[in-house]
Amino acid sequence: MYTISHPHISDTRLSIITQQLYLVTLQHNLTLAMFHLVYNQYQRLIIHLFHNTLFYSLISNSTNNPLSSTIIYHHRNLLFQHPLPLILL
Repeated sequence: MYTISHPHISDTRLSIITQQLYLVTLQHNLTLAMFHLVYNQYQRLIIHLFHNTLFYSLISNSTNNPLSSTIIYHHRNLLFQHPLPLILL
């Protein structure tokens, strides 16, 4: 950064800037870690729901129940419309 390499910045100020940069970087890394944790859990949930949807599709097709097919279709559309958890939006 230009401000850090500037010759007129005192050692104290440089130390404070460095500490602030470290804290921001640390917070950023923790935020990223939390995001990946939530996102990975959500991905597993999507896979689980997708398998359940396939399973219920087979059941609804075998019983020829139009109501079941409609519910499954609506559920699948909602899943595609909201690919990320609301907490991350």
